[in-house]
Amino acid sequence: MTLFIKNISKSIIALAAVSLIFSSCQKENNNPSPLAVQNEKAVVNPINTRVINGNYGNPALGPAAFGTRYVNIYTGAQDSVGTVAYNLRFTGTNNGTISPKSGYTFKYLVTTTALGSISAANYATATTVTSWGQNTSTTSTPNGWWNYNSTTHVASPVTNMVLFVNDGTNTYAFKATAIAGQGGATSNRAVYTFQSGIVN
Repeated sequence: MTLFIKNISKSIIALAAVSLIFSSCQKENNNPSPLAVQNEKAVVNPINTRVINGNYGNPALGPAAFGTRYVNIYTGAQDSVGTVAYNLRFTGTNNGTISPKSGYTFKYLVTTTALGSISAANYATATTVTSWGQNTSTTSTPNGWWNYNSTTHVASPVTNMVLFVNDGTNTYAFKATAIAGQGGATSNRAVYTFQSGIVN
């Protein structure tokens, strides 16, 4: 189902966007912890770090002010017009809602499995969505990939969440590790850091 970023007042949007504070969860390193099953091999390799620079926009003008960020989560290529070989679109306020390129499959999985150990079996059990943005769930089951604390004005990735995009040939797994904000109240953007790799 399609999920949209929760509507909030223009003043809160402006405050939230300018106050988007760098927050990172513990990053997966390139050497995953020992695997539980003897002789099991890590299947996402190599793991790359990709930084997604959102478009600048004025939050008071609404989500459309930020346009679209077209991203190839595997290579890191990105632009705001869609001329790169992209597999994901980042839209909405601060480009915080992710959706796949038309015809591609987009999934998420809540798991404690290290990114380097994610397999095709994990992808098979993941949940398919058409877009994925802010987590507004009040339960232990998230409905988005990032959290926003309205008291501290801190945005942070949802922990233990792996995202997938499949282009019909390859499956790419990726995980958000940090969120930062740049700019001022009337012109700002988000910067997202992901770890990503191809599921072999």
